[in-house]
Amino acid sequence: MYLVPLLVSLIVPLMLVSVQQPSSAASIEAEVNKTGGALVYGITFGKGSASLQSASDTVLQQIAVLMRDHTDWRFEVQGHTDGLGAAASNMRLSRQRADAVVEWLVRRGVQPERLVARGYGDTRPVSMQPTVEARLLNSRVQLRKLNEE
Repeated sequence: MYLVPLLVSLIVPLMLVSVQQPSSAASIEAEVNKTGGALVYGITFGKGSASLQSASDTVLQQIAVLMRDHTDWRFEVQGHTDGLGAAASNMRLSRQRADAVVEWLVRRGVQPERLVARGYGDTRPVSMQPTVEARLLNSRVQLRKLNEE
């Protein structure tokens, strides 16, 4: 009877942590092809900042390569934050972070007309759990493929 909640409390955090591993080119490509978008982990910013950390370069470079390989791809680059802080600040920060990702990709040769930056603040969480792991999951960059026009 008490075993199930115990197992859930042990397994769910492990699942959350594993999801936070940096995304690979293969996983991004597969998710985009399957669902039309991808949650991208491994793009990190300074605390409360839109400054990309150098550790993000590997994942961003993989996205740039995928964009060069798939010239028909166009994305909404979504910035998302955790629920800490004021909603207006989170909305502004998430947009600034999406802008920073777009700027990075454009500087590496991706055509700007293929990317649209949008910030969603904390309005679209992937986890509602009140944990550090959930906040890390919610603070993310997500790609959503735009329809061909």
